[in-house]
Amino acid sequence: MTSEPDRFRALLICLLHYHYDSHNADPGVLLAELDLKDWEVRLGESHKDTIVAIERLAACLHDRGDSEQARSLFERILALRSRKFGADDVATLVAACNLGSCLNQL
Repeated sequence: MTSEPDRFRALLICLLHYHYDSHNADPGVLLAELDLKDWEVRLGESHKDTIVAIERLAACLHDRGDSEQARSLFERILALRSRKFGADDVATLVAACNLGSCLNQL
């Protein structure tokens, strides 16, 4: 595998962050859903880029008010990050906070 797919995934992740940060969640949801399907097959569910794509999809869903859909993804992210990085890792703790924010909105 060359470094080009890594750079391309990095660019797509930047786009997903941009859509969330600009409160333009609809294109972010579409892009994340397309990326996620492909990355889960090619990279696996526990690959760092796949986890970020799930996280960005959840964030965009939450931003556009689809908190029920976002909730299951935030729960999945928390489980993935806990298994991969441990319960005390910063990324795992952020995932727990994101889930809490989503539950608060519900």
